[in-house]
Amino acid sequence: MKNKKKIKQIFLSLLFLSILLLASLLLISYFYPAYKIDSRVEKIEKLDQEKEEEIIGWLKVEGTTIDVPIVYAKDDSSIANIDYDYAWSINNTKTLSNRAIFLSHNILNVSHKPLIYNQEFTGFEPLPAFLYYDFAKENQFIQYTVNGKDYIYRIFSVSIIKEVPTSYKDDSYTQKDLKKYISASQENSYYSYDVDVNEDDAILSLVTCTRFYGPTIEYIIRIDARKLRNLERVKPVKIKKKKSYTKIKNLLEE
Repeated sequence: MKNKKKIKQIFLSLLFLSILLLASLLLISYFYPAYKIDSRVEKIEKLDQEKEEEIIGWLKVEGTTIDVPIVYAKDDSSIANIDYDYAWSINNTKTLSNRAIFLSHNILNVSHKPLIYNQEFTGFEPLPAFLYYDFAKENQFIQYTVNGKDYIYRIFSVSIIKEVPTSYKDDSYTQKDLKKYISASQENSYYSYDVDVNEDDAILSLVTCTRFYGPTIEYIIRIDARKLRNLERVKPVKIKKKKSYTKIKNLLEE
């Protein structure tokens, strides 16, 4: 009898410890962020002293080699001279705005079967990796550093559209214009992100050229994200392929 009682006590103790361990892991998973800020404030300050270009910010995109400073490009000639390891803004935006747009080069990764990773990638060459569903599902955050602060943005749209990148001249939108932009962005996206986005949010866009549909057609790939709201958990959201994804999926698998 004593042995049975002792075995029962041991079993209950192990069960309690197992439940406690599981609860602890769930709590850690709940509160531990999926993306932790790796500040680029000091890098901006240091690079600003070393380079002729004025560094107005920094971008770091989860799951990619994009970890680049942002400079101001006032005209086409300055864009041609920008280092391939940089991103640029057509606006000299040095503070957080509700409509931040950044561009960079894509020289190596322009086919209809883009690479997901390459150590030689510069600028925004890794962006086409987001055309792969599994990659987009696993990488959902962008870090934007500006005016001495680091911010996290959550991706809500991935698209290829026919547009001229230099048309992005506004560094802020009215709420009406922003609402219209968000609606069009979500409609054009190949994925449906379980993300609430509205005209009160701050939006960030990454834009680069692509020849996904062929060398003679002018398209861009665009990633849109919104700044995390106060007290919002840094956790991935559910993503679903939309019907429009079939079009690129067939090309990706050729």
